[in-house]
Amino acid sequence: MTGVDDVLSWRLDDLREVATRLETLSDRLVDAAGRSLRACGADPEWSGSTHDAALTQTLVVGSSLGRSAHAIDTAADAVRSRTSVLADIQTTLRERVELARSQGYTVAADGTVTHPDPAKRTDARYLAGRIRALLTEADMADRLLHDIVTDAVGHLDGSGDRVTLPDGTTQTPAEAADRLRSLPTILRRSYWESLSQHEKDRVITASSAVVGNLDGIPFDDRVAANRYTMLMRADTTSDPDERERLESMLDDRRAFLAYEPDAGGRFVEIVGDLNASSTGVAVFVPGTGTAGDDADALRRRAVALNEKTGSPVIVWADSEFPQSIVAAPWKAPLKTTAVDPRLAVEAAPRLKQFVDALDTELAVAAPRAATTLIGHSYGGTIVGTAEQLGVRADRVVYASAAGTGALPGEWHNAAPDVIRYSITPPGDVIHYAQEAGTPLHGGDPDDADGVIRLDSGYLSPPTNTGIVGCWRAGTPIRRIWTTPTRMRSMPSRASSGATTPIVTSNVCPICTRSTTRTRHSTTVSVSTQSSPAASSSTASSLRSRRSCGDRRCPAGAEPELSGAVGTMGAMSLFSDHSSVRLAAVTAVAAAGLVVSGCALPDEARTDVSWSSTAIDGHSIVEDAPVTSASPSPVEPTTPIEPATPTTGPASNALATLETIPVKGRAPKTGYTRSQFGKGWIDDVDVEGGHNGCDTRNDILRRDLIDLTTKPKTRDCVILTGILDDVYTGKVIDFQRGETTSNAVQIDHVVALSDAWQKGAQQLTADERKSFANDPLNLQAVDGPTNARKKDGDAATWLPPNRAYRCTYVSRQIEVKASYRLWVTKAEKEAMQRVLAAC
Repeated sequence: MTGVDDVLSWRLDDLREVATRLETLSDRLVDAAGRSLRACGADPEWSGSTHDAALTQTLVVGSSLGRSAHAIDTAADAVRSRTSVLADIQTTLRERVELARSQGYTVAADGTVTHPDPAKRTDARYLAGRIRALLTEADMADRLLHDIVTDAVGHLDGSGDRVTLPDGTTQTPAEAADRLRSLPTILRRSYWESLSQHEKDRVITASSAVVGNLDGIPFDDRVAANRYTMLMRADTTSDPDERERLESMLDDRRAFLAYEPDAGGRFVEIVGDLNASSTGVAVFVPGTGTAGDDADALRRRAVALNEKTGSPVIVWADSEFPQSIVAAPWKAPLKTTAVDPRLAVEAAPRLKQFVDALDTELAVAAPRAATTLIGHSYGGTIVGTAEQLGVRADRVVYASAAGTGALPGEWHNAAPDVIRYSITPPGDVIHYAQEAGTPLHGGDPDDADGVIRLDSGYLSPPTNTGIVGCWRAGTPIRRIWTTPTRMRSMPSRASSGATTPIVTSNVCPICTRSTTRTRHSTTVSVSTQSSPAASSSTASSLRSRRSCGDRRCPAGAEPELSGAVGTMGAMSLFSDHSSVRLAAVTAVAAAGLVVSGCALPDEARTDVSWSSTAIDGHSIVEDAPVTSASPSPVEPTTPIEPATPTTGPASNALATLETIPVKGRAPKTGYTRSQFGKGWIDDVDVEGGHNGCDTRNDILRRDLIDLTTKPKTRDCVILTGILDDVYTGKVIDFQRGETTSNAVQIDHVVALSDAWQKGAQQLTADERKSFANDPLNLQAVDGPTNARKKDGDAATWLPPNRAYRCTYVSRQIEVKASYRLWVTKAEKEAMQRVLAAC
């Protein structure tokens, strides 16, 4: 307890001075935030991506300063008010002590009162009680002030148990997540980024389903939150089909920007890295039939486009899509069919909001990247409707699109120099929808003003029966024939308003007998000859080839299309339902021309025949840098050799590292989690195996303290405990439960996917099970941090806690050596750098 002399010696005037200085500091922080924000808008001539990035960061800093100012104000008010309470206690205590001593009483430091006259013993006890009561009150007031100041400091550095809101008040992490919903997108991002990592992790753990689906949250944090949600879902679902889908979606290389399993399986997935070197990004909106179980199939198409362009591709399926073109009223409501535009009207605002959030992300992460929107089939109507609502995209591709938009009025794309393209392959049944669906879905994008129609080739012209050739031999498709030499004039971007005739859909079919087919896929053989560009300089040569349009392919052969369709043939993306899937594939082909901002190659290739549309000899995408799909790493001219420790564990790890082979990463083909056994099992021949407890509980028991266990489980199932997390340095309270267990996850120090690509494919099934359950390779860690690691090796991910990196890398080396795995060159160099500093 606080003593008498302690209270009497308090220098309370110093506390009042502290309160005054805190108030001054708070005022300065608020003023600095305001001046920074005003400076961003001071120059009306300053605009563009740099301005947007600066404004975004200024809002982040301003929000952080505002929160800090509020915390400091709270501390100042607490110091001032509690100082008054302490002053009253000090004054009263001083008066009573001085009075007692003046009457001959002795007052000890602990409040004991004595008098040499036995007759005054009762009075002494009474005085002692009064003084001790004041000491107790002083102690409580002192502790309360300490707690208030400590709490304010926690608000400043984000280390407290509660989360500070934009207005400076504090709430629980779950309440903070709910508050995020109500903020505008740009303020949502600035508030989120003003939080400490500790606060972010707490909000994600409490409400991952909210954070993962909020536009405005930075992409990395959305990915971590959605992975957390999937892990919880996979841990609790009893549906084997859902568990299998989640296992695929939890592949370490997949990243989801949205995931709503209870809303029809809505999702948004990004394929490829979005960083400062990115020159473009595509947002692909698929069509009829899209649902949550299409995530894998749509990813494959996105991966193919990403590999072709080198640019990240986002599959946007964050809304309800029609599941059939038409349906009997008693089988499905009209609204859920593709002939009805209402789902497009509902989806378009969500798409616009997402693209707005993407713009904010690009301003920070990839300021040079151009955005391409791709709408296929019904997705074209969604994209067109979003354009009517004012979405901003540098390029828009209408690929076999059902229409130009379901709302009345014109496009209002916010990008001043937007370029629009359309492509519809011949024989696609979408032609009927484009012709007949104008009142519902808008006009035909192929005929819309200002839209550049990309070359998709054409099939042989109709006979007098109106039947044309098609992709399936002997199964002709009826369609409205468009004259091969159809001409259209549009302004030339290269000649300042002049018009140049553009020849479209004018590539003659080439017959080939090398086409092969299976039940589920069709690979179109692509000629090695290069098709001429449809520019003004070659228009006459194209027109001169019209005579070949009357040619029909002989029996057993099929027409082969060059240009964009030929590109997709080389990519081998055809699948069943050829007329529909051909359109989907052509959509990706068209995107491949524009997503990365690259001009089309003008040289002949041995694997694909290209056909470009040009205006006055210029590519449809001008002034665009060529981006390689697979850039080669830049090797330093003079490699820097790390210093090598001569003694200790680091030197042992380095010596072991030299015995591990260095090879390239093998393909990930065939990898699934089940290749390493079905989850956490006990039937393994490693430490802890066959002990009656599963591996997860074994590791929790090893790495946590203050454990409680579930009754009647032989102390096997861990209910609660405390984790001193080696990855972050944080202390985490673990509590077993449906929504809380994933706060602590068991990490494979060497990720399973990384191991699969570096030698584990050659291990036996039993060896892989041992690898996945070996305590040497397992560590209980912070859940959100583990989600961010994915399948990274030492070259791409290290624990945020630098003090643990030496141990972490040493364990990776020991694990890889024990299981005969290899390392890549970059991985080995990263390990050497870490160990050199140990």
